[in-house]
Amino acid sequence: KISVRNHTSLKHEFESEVTLPKKWKLISVDFPFELSADQSKIKIISFFVPDSTKSGKYEIKYKVSGRRFPSLSDEIKIRVVVRDSVNFKNKKLKIDKE
Repeated sequence: KISVRNHTSLKHEFESEVTLPKKWKLISVDFPFELSADQSKIKIISFFVPDSTKSGKYEIKYKVSGRRFPSLSDEIKIRVVVRDSVNFKNKKLKIDKE
């Protein structure tokens, strides 16, 4: 979750942009939102990481910009660590195609 705060003395409408590594897919949908003066809002982003992603450190960028005043913007870079996956086999459950 990400906290976004309007530090101006006026109400503004904002939109967000999420930049993900190649082949990753954004799941969450974010619509333009308004913030009054000094108001904050929690934004949640979710994304899909493909099984083929190698373990390592990756960067996600979350940017918020004013719709009328695009220069009113800020961004945060978030580091995501991907570890090797583990496959579990449950011998009491089996799923077959029909």
